[in-house]
Amino acid sequence: MDLGYYFFKVNNFPSKGILYYLCTTIKRNKMKNSEPKSGWNSGKWNFGDYTRQLSVVVLGIVITFLGTAAINTLRERKEVRNTLKLVCNELLDNKNTMIEIRSRIELEVDAARFLLAHKDDIKSADADSLDLYCNIPFEILFSSTSADALELMKTSGIFSKLSNETLGLEIIKTYNEIRVTAETFQYLTKIKEEGIRSVSQNLDDQFILFAGHPATFIWDTIFAIPQGENMLMNISYIFKSEYFDNVINTIDVTVMEIEEML
Repeated sequence: MDLGYYFFKVNNFPSKGILYYLCTTIKRNKMKNSEPKSGWNSGKWNFGDYTRQLSVVVLGIVITFLGTAAINTLRERKEVRNTLKLVCNELLDNKNTMIEIRSRIELEVDAARFLLAHKDDIKSADADSLDLYCNIPFEILFSSTSADALELMKTSGIFSKLSNETLGLEIIKTYNEIRVTAETFQYLTKIKEEGIRSVSQNLDDQFILFAGHPATFIWDTIFAIPQGENMLMNISYIFKSEYFDNVINTIDVTVMEIEEML
């Protein structure tokens, strides 16, 4: 096996084709110069030739390492950019989820306050509004957020490759705020479920909502037990859409910072 090729194969040099070519070129030149020649320089290896050939090899190695470093840098930047795009898209998806939850809570609060305002005379309530709000207190919204892109950043070591260290901290804080807000909504949902269960257990007709009764009859019946008013009071005073305004604003700021790096 050719010694030059073996050296670069064992050491796993990058771009070994270029270096192997340089090495074999020197070898051929050396063999050529070692052939018997006429004159005073016959059969001698010229030191100047050796220096020039060695310089070519060294230059080739330097160029190879610089080229490899540049390629690795470009590959790393592309990996960071692609991962940040995933994070940006996931944050925007979570933002849409938060907007949906906030809108739902606003509707829940409006419904609860409307019904409470007419608890003593439900028949005097606006018919269209009553039809709109009648079943809202008994409906449950199921939603979820995701953090898959954040986990990808952690496992792939992208955080250590960010040129802006504060951005990494902002991303982590934003995801933590999303998680806490989602847990808050789950807590509110459990409160509502307990209220629905309490009303259902104390009604003579537990299927009153599904029996096709008029909305006025349904809520006259529900307000006849204290659990009905308690359920609406919890929704009216515990549910706050403001919980979700902060996280939505935080997501907007973080997404803007990410987009500046893309």
